[in-house]
Amino acid sequence: MKIGIVADSHDNVPAIKKAVEYFNKSNISFVIHAGDYIAPFSVKEFLKLKTKLLGVFGNNDGESPEDDPVS
Repeated sequence: MKIGIVADSHDNVPAIKKAVEYFNKSNISFVIHAGDYIAPFSVKEFLKLKTKLLGVFGNNDGESPEDDPVS
């Protein structure tokens, strides 16, 4: 099993395209994004993956409602 790992793509669409092309050629079982996608438009490039994408939010991706502290 091969796993692709990427992180800190920070809206770098040319680099994301290259990574997606590489993963698609390399028979990857799934790809993990370790955070910092940044803007939704850059995430669209990952839709071209021929496999599953699993990911987490990074410190520059904003906060989700679940991150709010409980008073």
